[in-house]
Amino acid sequence: MFEIGISLAVMGQIINCTCDHCKYSKANLLLGSGKMRGIFHFPSYDTKGGQVVDTNVSDLLEIRNGREVYINPDKIERMKQRGKVLYFTPGAFKRKLFLGRPLSTAPLYLQSKYNYCPKCEKFKLRFSEVGMFD
Repeated sequence: MFEIGISLAVMGQIINCTCDHCKYSKANLLLGSGKMRGIFHFPSYDTKGGQVVDTNVSDLLEIRNGREVYINPDKIERMKQRGKVLYFTPGAFKRKLFLGRPLSTAPLYLQSKYNYCPKCEKFKLRFSEVGMFD
């Protein structure tokens, strides 16, 4: 078994999200793995619950050539069928170029703004880092 945390993040981030349009918010979402090897959290839109949640995406990731991380598209599709749309998949965000820094980088790219809001259905959801966990 490989350790995703080594390849993708040293510490995990605690993030909040807020919609600039309707003020929907969710606090204390996890992004990354920290010291929890084998678990990698990433925000997703829970279509069944109508809210943003953090989701363990470890089984979506594959390490190739000893350190390159790839996302398995078949497993993403299965996750969508279970009602989870990850915020790095098309449709979860509106713009690829934006002002501001990303909260995580490729292949699990999370932009800080222009994300889909589950309440008002506009692309006004903003993620911000509020702390770290390990």
